[in-house]
Amino acid sequence: MKKTFALVVLLMPVGCSDAKSVGYYKAHAAERGRRLDACVAYADFSRDCRNVRQSEFDLNGTPAHDGVAITK
Repeated sequence: MKKTFALVVLLMPVGCSDAKSVGYYKAHAAERGRRLDACVAYADFSRDCRNVRQSEFDLNGTPAHDGVAITK
């Protein structure tokens, strides 16, 4: 149990460190498209995927919060 906990703690920062910002994805259309395709294909809701979704929503004028569209 202690080994599993230590492994999870060690891996947590690695998964969070590669997230690019919403602004980054707004400025890099080709990378935004590739990453969005991968996020949709793998049903990924990581911080990076939420950011790429949010950038797409912002550019399309779709109301959204944290990468999730807001519907009425």
